[in-house]
Amino acid sequence: MKKIGILMLLLLLTFSLVGCGENGEAPGEVNGEEANGEEANGERPFEGTVLELSVAYGGADGSFDQFTEETGIKIEWVSLSTGAKLSQLQAEEGKTTTDVWFGGGVDSYLGARDLGYFYKYESPNFESIDAKYLDPEGYFGALSLVPHGLIVNDDLIAELALDMPETWEDLLDPQYAGEIIMADPNISGGQYAILSGLIQAMGEEEAWEYWEKLNKNVDYYAQSGGEPQQKVAAGEFAIGLTAIHGQTFGLVETAPVTPIYTTENIPWIPAPIAIFENSENKEAAKVLVDCYLSEHGQTFLMEADARIMANRNVDIPPERKELKDLQRKTGVTMIFVTHDQEEALSLSDRLVVMEHGKTVQIGTPEEIYYNPVNQYVASFVGKSNFIKDADSRLYILRPEDIKLRKNPKGEFVIQEMMFLGQNARYISKFNRYF
Repeated sequence: MKKIGILMLLLLLTFSLVGCGENGEAPGEVNGEEANGEEANGERPFEGTVLELSVAYGGADGSFDQFTEETGIKIEWVSLSTGAKLSQLQAEEGKTTTDVWFGGGVDSYLGARDLGYFYKYESPNFESIDAKYLDPEGYFGALSLVPHGLIVNDDLIAELALDMPETWEDLLDPQYAGEIIMADPNISGGQYAILSGLIQAMGEEEAWEYWEKLNKNVDYYAQSGGEPQQKVAAGEFAIGLTAIHGQTFGLVETAPVTPIYTTENIPWIPAPIAIFENSENKEAAKVLVDCYLSEHGQTFLMEADARIMANRNVDIPPERKELKDLQRKTGVTMIFVTHDQEEALSLSDRLVVMEHGKTVQIGTPEEIYYNPVNQYVASFVGKSNFIKDADSRLYILRPEDIKLRKNPKGEFVIQEMMFLGQNARYISKFNRYF
């Protein structure tokens, strides 16, 4: 299988800056003003408070010490899949001692919200996150976006003379019988995301037929979303269905595994954070939520486990060239998500342009830029002018293709010119058709 760097473009909004005590701001301070959950005078009113977290976010624990150092709030945590946590909450009728739910599948969060288990807290940093990654009722917001795909054991693939799978359809091949592992979608939010994503892509009837066929090749349904990666890395299975994030690529250094993004569909979900209604430490929990949704908190969380962060203010790793060099040296398929057009065109071998979670166009940077399939793609990748002729046919005209010259007939009128340094932007009117 050809291994290439895939880059998805997600349309995000513009956001405000919030820190956890960085850049001269006190913890909880937003643009010089006091934020909910923390005083703006630099004191730490929750020093020594212990928050209990239920964590379904691999690698997040690597960030907890820094949070404690900056806020004085201590964290005790347990790792538990979101499906299992929801079952536990239902058994407890919501009377949990857990303060914060950290990461996992959004489906379980929706269930917990509807059962009244969450405390409604709309963090000031919600303004820095696209509305589609926020609960419309204000009970939770996304920490990061998590794509899903496959992980394969290269040694087993070679030993069993199996073909390297490239698509979801490939997994139905009888050659993979007994060599596939996935988590139980009733327990794992990530596996539920794959199930839900394929239902949306294929349609309900076709998708359920697909899952019935896939079931014949699945040998084991794991009890957590992280288990397929571990067992594939250990050589117990050739193929696993899994979330793909920093820890996944970390396995490449210690085990003969390859993460794979399927060529026709990449399911993904937001990994949320929420405060429980039964928490006895709601004010301290607000500090944690505000921190981890801020630019500063998202940055040190990303350093603990490299993911696509929900806050757009979080810069991508500065080592652009090193990213591409690493991909070429290792041959590992990589996904890189950005809203920056220059990075999109310069870093990738192939681009995947997405709109509302669905793939719109896949191609090389040159194909996407010069031959966009529709107006959305053309306007998203580079500046574009859209002109309709008398027959309502739409033409796409890039700014660099326009040459200005005097028109004696006066049909083309420049209405406004904005000087931008190296370039100038003209707003014009073509009298014949407008």
